[in-house]
Amino acid sequence: MSALNEQVATYLATQRWFGGKGRDFVVTEIVRLGELGTLQPSVSLDLATVEYVDGDLEHYHLPIAAYSAEQPRLGPALVSVEPADAQPARWNYDAVHDATAVAALVAAFADPPAGPLTFHAEPGAPLETLTDPSAGPSRLFTGEQSNSSISLADQALLKIFRKVSPGLNPDIEIHRALTRAAAPNQDPTTPAPTPPVPPTAALFGWIQSPRPATSSPPSDHPPATSSHPQPGPENSTAIWQLGMLQEFLAGALDGWDLALASAGRNDDFTAEATLLGQTVATIHQVLATVFPTTTLDAASVSRRMTQRLLETIEDFPDLPELDGLRPGLTALFDAIGAAGAIQAQRVHSDLHLGQTLRVPYGWKLVDFEGEPAKPLEERVLPDSPLRDVAGMLRSFDYAAASAAPVEHAATWSVRNQEAFLRGYIGGRTMTPDEQSLLAAYVADKAVYEVRYEARNRPTWTHIPLAALHRIVGGNQ
Repeated sequence: MSALNEQVATYLATQRWFGGKGRDFVVTEIVRLGELGTLQPSVSLDLATVEYVDGDLEHYHLPIAAYSAEQPRLGPALVSVEPADAQPARWNYDAVHDATAVAALVAAFADPPAGPLTFHAEPGAPLETLTDPSAGPSRLFTGEQSNSSISLADQALLKIFRKVSPGLNPDIEIHRALTRAAAPNQDPTTPAPTPPVPPTAALFGWIQSPRPATSSPPSDHPPATSSHPQPGPENSTAIWQLGMLQEFLAGALDGWDLALASAGRNDDFTAEATLLGQTVATIHQVLATVFPTTTLDAASVSRRMTQRLLETIEDFPDLPELDGLRPGLTALFDAIGAAGAIQAQRVHSDLHLGQTLRVPYGWKLVDFEGEPAKPLEERVLPDSPLRDVAGMLRSFDYAAASAAPVEHAATWSVRNQEAFLRGYIGGRTMTPDEQSLLAAYVADKAVYEVRYEARNRPTWTHIPLAALHRIVGGNQ
């Protein structure tokens, strides 16, 4: 590994968005995907290939602001230093920390650079406002874990993707579909499939690069393909989608924070939970309109759920409580296997309260990239909408367990789970088959949580285990 690659590896290991913490790795390659043509700093978009000792490969996007002299104000953002051998020295900083570099990235949407990079702007994007020097400062959000987001004078949000895979990024793909579906209808004879205000932030544009030839394979997984092909060259898997520009949701409050505060006070959150259920239902209705729908073989779904359970029991023998729940859970999973077919469509696939924002006029959903630990080609596969519903129900349980005193945690959770479901299904009664299927998806999610907590927060395993006890007890 070269000295430059070693510096980049050291920087990656310290970043919250780097997914390889605790694993031995090297940076095998750094590819420059494109430059903006700016001088001080020189702004470029680089791709670092990470190889782990077990052979897994990952690719990380590094926007670089390069200076010919050290910039003490950017000290913690220093990625690497290239010595002045045959060229001037370069101090390479992570561009998201440099307001000048961020301004250059935003300006490229209005005045794209020559070369391979594409800065695509959607019709109606407020680029004049965003590139106005008097608009106000940019602000990097520090709490994110998988990407880097910058508020642009509270007018727009620039999200820089960090771990990237070749092909269409589902966050761009779904935001694009929802934004266009909610746009004014050009054909008055065709009804619009969505309300005028989409239940997510509007997409203003995205950054894309062709995938250059490299000395290493592009990924340890096959490139993802969209379940809803878009016209034009962006449908090719030979691309990297590197970031997106979207609407800034002024006055937005984090759904997880709101739920924690409510659970801690044991106050009435049911109206909010009901409205949130209605919003998720609207998202699912729109996604079923703009993306193809299909069916899943129920027996295959049942087998995958059972396999996850058995693998978790085997991998964590110090959790005999989970093994004791095996008969009831396998019976629950076996029961849905007889359903024949399960309706499936594009879904959020990583939905929880932390992926919701409360704005003055309702709820919005964010971050449609899916479960970060899964390969991209799995994250874009159709699934039952009940996967999202199960994620939200489990999230209410976590909010209660995290904030509420023991004496009312369970009642707060149940109250709001029921309210969310009422909002989602529109007041009707779920059929017995629907109830069984939902219980299976909730149990499958809780098994995943047991696995996660056992690896990362062992003292939290009681939260999903308690849920599994309730599910098994309610289905006997």
